[in-house]
Amino acid sequence: MPTRFRVVHGWFGGTPALRLSGPMTFDPNLRVLQESVDRLVSRGPARPILDVGGVNTTDSSGIGVLLMVPRDFGDGPPIVLARSPERLRRVLDLIHVTGLFEFVDTETELVRRFGAWRDGEPDDIRRASTPS
Repeated sequence: MPTRFRVVHGWFGGTPALRLSGPMTFDPNLRVLQESVDRLVSRGPARPILDVGGVNTTDSSGIGVLLMVPRDFGDGPPIVLARSPERLRRVLDLIHVTGLFEFVDTETELVRRFGAWRDGEPDDIRRASTPS
C-alpha cells in the first residue's frame, strides 16, 4: 500500500511547525498542506517551520503548494525549510526560488535555534507562541 502525504502540526520551541511526510505529489491529500497553512495564517504573523525531511518524492503540484507558503505569509523573513532532501533543494534552485526559504539541514540545528519539537494542533499555536 503506498504511503499517503501527511502533515503533523507542532512547534519547534514556540515557533509553529508543520512536519511533512510521504509523497508531496498531485493528490487530494496534498490539499491538507494548504489548509494547514491557511489555518496558521489566520492565527497570526508567526511564520512556520516546514520540516520536509519525511517527504520522499515531489512533483510540480507539491512544489506549487510549497511555494504558496511564502506567498500566503507575505513580506517578511524567509520560511524555514528544514531537513530538505537534496533533490528538492536542487529543484528549488533550478526554478530560482531558494531565496524564499532559509534552509536548516538537521533537526539538531533546529532544536538548537528554535527549541525541541512538540506535537500540537494549529488551534493551540497562538497560545504556544505567546511567552508566559
